[in-house]
Amino acid sequence: MEFRISQFCLRLPVKSTTIITTLLFLFVSISFSAPLSVAVNDLTGTGVAAEELTIISQRLRSELIKTRSFHVMERAEMVSILAEQGFQQSGACDESSCMVEVGKILGVRQIIAGSVGKVGANFYTISLRMIDVETGVISKTSDCDYTGSISGLISQGIAQAATELARVSTQPDSPFVAENKTVPPVSSSEAISVGKGDILLGASASSTWFYGMQSDPGFLNSDMGGGVTVSMAINPFVDFISAGVDLGMMWSDEKHNQAWDNPKWLKKSSKTQIGFTVDFHPFGVPSVVSKRTVPRKTDLYMGTRFGPNYYESTYEYITEGVDSNDMNSDTTHSDFFVDGHVGLNIMVFKNLGIKVEIGSDRVQWIGVVARIPTRKIRGKV
Repeated sequence: MEFRISQFCLRLPVKSTTIITTLLFLFVSISFSAPLSVAVNDLTGTGVAAEELTIISQRLRSELIKTRSFHVMERAEMVSILAEQGFQQSGACDESSCMVEVGKILGVRQIIAGSVGKVGANFYTISLRMIDVETGVISKTSDCDYTGSISGLISQGIAQAATELARVSTQPDSPFVAENKTVPPVSSSEAISVGKGDILLGASASSTWFYGMQSDPGFLNSDMGGGVTVSMAINPFVDFISAGVDLGMMWSDEKHNQAWDNPKWLKKSSKTQIGFTVDFHPFGVPSVVSKRTVPRKTDLYMGTRFGPNYYESTYEYITEGVDSNDMNSDTTHSDFFVDGHVGLNIMVFKNLGIKVEIGSDRVQWIGVVARIPTRKIRGKV
C-alpha cells in the first residue's frame, strides 16, 4: 500500500497499514468520548446495616470516577441542589419515576441506583442499574457477586461492580432493542405545570373592555386608561379545579362632549374590582396527565369571576366658557359583576412564568406569575 504526502512517497507493508489504521481509530474514539454525567442514588440493601450502605454508596462514587467513564456528582452537591429546588419525598427514592425527576433537577444525563444484598454469613450480591433521565428507561445493568467480609466487599467488590458498569456503559445498544423502546409517561408532577396543592401568585397590566370604562369615541382611543391586577389562586383538592381571589385597579381619562377637536371637559375615572374566581384546567384532567410523555410548561384555564365593582368619577373643565350645567357632578357608586375568562400561564422557569388572560369584563394583557409548590413529588397516575 502507498501513502503520498506532497511529493514524498511512503511505502508500508499491509500489516503496518492495518496497525496504523487501528491506532488511528482508537485515538479518535478516545479523543471524542467524554465521561458520562451521572448522579449516584444511595444504595438500598437487605441484610446490610444503614451505616454500611452509606459507606458502600460513597465508595461506589469513588470507584466510578476511577474508571474515567463517568463524571460523578458529589453527594453533598446533590443534597444542596435538591434542597434548593424544594424537592421533598417520603421514604427512599428508588422508583424510576422518582429518580428521573431527581436526575432532571440535578441536570445529569443518567442516574445510577441499585442494591446490596447479603445471603448467609459472607455472600454478597450487588445489583446496579443506570436510568436514562430523558426517557426514564433503564439503559444499562450490572450484577456482581462477592464472597468475603464486609470490608472486602467495600475494598474489592464495589470496585468490580463499578468496572463492570463502566464496561457495559461503553457497549452500544442493540438496534433491535432500541426500536422497541417506548417512552414511559412522566410523573404526574411533571405532566402538569400547576396542580393540586400549588399556590399561584400573579401580577399583570390590565384594562377594561370599552363597555366597562368607555373612552369617547371608543375602545383603543389614546385616552383609554389602564391598571394593574394582582391575584392568588390555589388548586385545593384536584389538579384540574382552582379557586382564587384577585384585585384589579383601573384608571382612565375621558374627554366628553367632543367632536375630536373640541373637547369641553375631562372625566377622570377609577375602578376597583374585587374578583373571586373558579377555574377549570383541562391539562390537569387525569386522562390527559396519565398519557403525557414530556414535562408540560403551560397551564390553560377557563372559568368565571364575580364580585363587587367600586367606581369613582371626577370632572374637570378643559375648555373656557363651558356651561356648568352641561357637566356631570362627581360620582361614586358600586355594582356587582360576573364575567367569563380564559387564560394561559407559561412557566418559563420551574416556579416563575408569564400569564395572559382575556375576560368579558377585564383584559389582563401580560404579567408575571410565581408558583409556590406545597405538594410532594408524586409518582405516575
